Amino acid sequence: MRKKLFEGILPKIDNAFSAIDAGVKQVLIGHADDLLRNTTDNNEGTLIF
Repeated sequence: MRKKLFEGILPKIDNAFSAIDAGVKQVLIGHADDLLRNTTDNNEGTLIF
């Protein structure tokens, strides 16, 4: 299966790399509905470090 990047993800990726450059150790990009679940060990999304 081929996955595609859509226009809406580009600002998220830019902000994630800006945070990494500013010293944040890792950034998880995920769906807002999963926010509480992702604050535990069940990280669903894209992890950038």
